[in-house]
Amino acid sequence: MKNAALRDASENRMLAMSHKLRADAFAILTQRAASPSEITRELGLPTEELNKVTYHVKHLVELGCAEAVGERREHGRPPATIYKATERSIIEMGEWERFKGENPQLADHLLVEVMQTHLGDYARALEAGTVGDDENFHLTRTRRHVDLQGLIDALELKEEHRRRMDEIERESAERRAEDGSDAIHVSDFLGFFKLPPGGGG
Repeated sequence: MKNAALRDASENRMLAMSHKLRADAFAILTQRAASPSEITRELGLPTEELNKVTYHVKHLVELGCAEAVGERREHGRPPATIYKATERSIIEMGEWERFKGENPQLADHLLVEVMQTHLGDYARALEAGTVGDDENFHLTRTRRHVDLQGLIDALELKEEHRRRMDEIERESAERRAEDGSDAIHVSDFLGFFKLPPGGGG
């Protein structure tokens, strides 16, 4: 029974991330409790998108990835339901290997979705001039050669970076709650994977 519960939770976390808007809403809810309208504003979406955001937040609840924690009165509106994430959406390697074996099509879809989302973020940033027009950006792509232990060490380093970025995001959310400053939307992409032999570089 426990293994089945763990499998279901793992699949639900993956399903939560399989849609960009749902994943973006979930990312906010991992940092703080928020209503769908607050999420809509933080994502920089027009008010017409509120129904879509609400739909995906409720889907997160159905997946067990978020929960309603109360209500908040918003100016000129009926009381809004406040949600928060029940757990951070992290896919452990053991979960991924099991999921890949049980549902390879969805696993492949998620891999493609992650990269397409990253490329979409880059295209939007380039069009808006938020990358390349000032010094506040970082882009690197370095071909490296490592042994098996080096591969393992590098993957651990990437995970340390992700955890530290989680801390930075939480600290930023606390400061913004205190000073009322707007969120600066950023795309944080970590890619590290083996390449087939050859191909230059």
